[in-house]
Amino acid sequence: YAKEAIQTNPAGRGWVFELEFLTRLRLAVESGASIELEADGEAKKIEWPVPRRETFKDMSGVTQLATDGRLTGGCWLLPEKWNQGCYDAAFLDRTTLHAVQVTRAKVHGFKLDYVVSLVKAVVAGGLQVETVEVYMVARGADEAKVGDVRGDVRTWRPD
Repeated sequence: YAKEAIQTNPAGRGWVFELEFLTRLRLAVESGASIELEADGEAKKIEWPVPRRETFKDMSGVTQLATDGRLTGGCWLLPEKWNQGCYDAAFLDRTTLHAVQVTRAKVHGFKLDYVVSLVKAVVAGGLQVETVEVYMVARGADEAKVGDVRGDVRTWRPD
C-alpha cells in the first residue's frame, strides 16, 4: 500500500525526492565526496563539495553557527523545518551563498525573502556574502519551470 500511495501522491514523490537529496548529502559528508548534478539538462555538470553539514531551527541558530566558525569551508545548512520557504538546503562557498530548492513539481515558485533572511543571519555572524545563487534541483528538469518569484535578493546588501 505505501509504495502505491507514494507513487500516486505528488507530495509523497516530492518528499522521497527531497529525502534522496538529503541522504546523498549525508553520504557525501561520510565519504568525503561531492554532489554532482546536470545543469539545465545539458551535459554540463555542477559539482558541489560537501565537507560538512549543520542543521538549524531558526535564523538565530544560523548566526550562532557563523559566530562559532562552523560555516566556513563549504558547510551545508539544513533547516530543521520542513517546507522552509525557497530552499531545502544552502551552503556557503567562500563568499557565495547557494540556496538549493529540491522539487518534483512541474512549476515551483520562490519566496526570496527567506533567502534574504538567511544571508542576513550569516552576515550577522561575522561572515561575508558577496554573491547569492538560487538553484532548483528537479528530476526531469526539462519539465520543471520556475513559477512565481516573490522578493528581491538584492535587499540583503548593506547600504
